Amino acid sequence: MNAMVVNPDLPLLLHPLKMSRSTTLGIWQRWFTNAGPCPEMLAIEQVLTSSQSGSQHLLTRVLDIVAPPDIAPMPFRSPCEDPTPSSVHLFSRDRHRLQEPLPKLCQGAKLWAVLTTINAVGEGIRRLDKLPDGWCVLVVADKKTPKINGTYFANSNRVFYLSPEEQMLLPFKAMRHIPWNHFSRKNVGFLVAAALGAEAIYDTDDDNILFDSSLPSLLHREGKMIKVRQLTSSDGAVRSANIYTPFANHSSAADVWPRGTPLRIPAQGPREAGTLHLVEVDSATVAIEQSLVNGDPDVDAIYRMGPGIPEDGIIFAADESPLMLGAGVAAPINSQATSFKQHVFPLLLLPASVHPRVSDIWRGYFALPILWSRNLHVVYVSPKVKQVRNEHDEKEDLWAEWPLYHKSDSLVADVVSAAPGAPRAKAAEADSIEEAAVQLYSDMYQKGIIQASDVELCKAFMEDMNGARIDATYQ
Repeated sequence: MNAMVVNPDLPLLLHPLKMSRSTTLGIWQRWFTNAGPCPEMLAIEQVLTSSQSGSQHLLTRVLDIVAPPDIAPMPFRSPCEDPTPSSVHLFSRDRHRLQEPLPKLCQGAKLWAVLTTINAVGEGIRRLDKLPDGWCVLVVADKKTPKINGTYFANSNRVFYLSPEEQMLLPFKAMRHIPWNHFSRKNVGFLVAAALGAEAIYDTDDDNILFDSSLPSLLHREGKMIKVRQLTSSDGAVRSANIYTPFANHSSAADVWPRGTPLRIPAQGPREAGTLHLVEVDSATVAIEQSLVNGDPDVDAIYRMGPGIPEDGIIFAADESPLMLGAGVAAPINSQATSFKQHVFPLLLLPASVHPRVSDIWRGYFALPILWSRNLHVVYVSPKVKQVRNEHDEKEDLWAEWPLYHKSDSLVADVVSAAPGAPRAKAAEADSIEEAAVQLYSDMYQKGIIQASDVELCKAFMEDMNGARIDATYQ
């Protein structure tokens, strides 16, 4: 009997892909060369390129490939491999001073926009530069980020360019766990903004353009009761929902779903999963707010290669009441136009051991049980931005998003099992958000969602978020 030949890249294909887009391509190219084409991905490509039927039929065919009924979609590791989640040590360090001065208008800023880019200054960053007083914009450089005459954005009003050289001087423990040329460089920006006194952080991308020089207003109405549409499960069976559906009053948005939504949800058709109730909530309990995006919104590669973005873009309802997830109903939270309040800054952490197409989605799902256990909420609001998408390779995105297609449903089930009143509710009830996050990252490593390096990153990030303080000079 011939011995089975195991492709050396198999662990990276079965578990989250590491690091950069080039690594992703290299792994798959080696797979094709050494082990023949991956049958699942080739089958999905064939469905997407040949199907002439509607999106529901297309998704049904994809689901048959992604998660056959007799295959458990979430692998589990041996408990002996688990890195022990130690307590988070909260302490004060000596203050660090930035070498480069910040724009004068950033002095005293309490509201910060944070992004990373490898592109020259575009319309998205120029629009952020026009934000009102009280805002500062932090662009986290990567080694590929271009500069002109030694400057990234000459004569900007409130954009601070955090250069690679400045980053290497920072005192954060997390720095050793955050790779260069990776989306998770944003984590550095989150730590810097928090250390400079931010009270809210707007997590965004350079290809998302504000409609005007203002941000979603819900986040800044402390102490007021607000009306929201709460999405709940009437029978306990609904675990996830397509959050685009309640905003789809335009034909272009009828069948679209967000990246990271378990594929069985849109496969059920353009209908709401669960029940919507109009309720009043204290705005102080709204911890995270995500704006929907018009034009070329956040959808997965299956949608792009299947139904596709219409030539004139996708338009969501402009004046709908905010949508709030009820406890026990999970949905993706992305990094395109999403605001976090100060008391949940620890939940900004982006995993670094997975592909950028996966990282922010995993972050959002990880946050939900921790929020629910503290009676804090996520809301989605009508679009305040449009996206003019940077260049992407759709086939590369399809490959990179495999963990989303294959593991989201199981991850959602695990997250919902930790909701209040559910069997694992105590898993999210640690004394602090920081400790709950470390425990959750350890659990996610056990379940094959992230790598062990992210557990170490989480521990370091939580200590940095609470211990580091930064001083700055201003132009």
